[in-house]
Amino acid sequence: AIDAKIAAVSAHMYSGTVSVPRELQGMEADIASLRKRRSELEDTELGLMLEREPIDAQLEVAAGQRQVHDKRAGELLTAIAEALVILDADSATHATQRAADAADIPADLLAQYERIRNRNNGVGIARLEHGTCMSCRLKLSAMEMDRIKSLGANDVALCEECGAILFH
Repeated sequence: AIDAKIAAVSAHMYSGTVSVPRELQGMEADIASLRKRRSELEDTELGLMLEREPIDAQLEVAAGQRQVHDKRAGELLTAIAEALVILDADSATHATQRAADAADIPADLLAQYERIRNRNNGVGIARLEHGTCMSCRLKLSAMEMDRIKSLGANDVALCEECGAILFH
């Protein structure tokens, strides 16, 4: 735009239609001012180009890193999908095995187990080791231990703290 303006002022100045010397001096001053402005803009543009070079280099490095990370993300997503297939198969196998194992357990005991398990964040039964419930890790009182020892083979012992079915 500045070059076009310089060309237009120069053409008008040298066209011969301007005969007043002051007007010609004004036009020369305009041309000088426009050339100075063009030089300042070119210097600014060069400065910006110099600033841009390291940024462009960083951008290229980042693009390369992104490709590496995108490839790794794709590999990880594939591995996750494969692991999910395996987990689903294992889950189905365990569900089948659990159903087969549960077939031998009385329905009322199984229902009690499921209620306790839902209430205790997935823990329905716990081992009793040396008088300690391994679900809540609390030691049972001596009276409770005596009561549990006196239970029959078909009786169910519950932890008095967490409510888990106890076995020893």
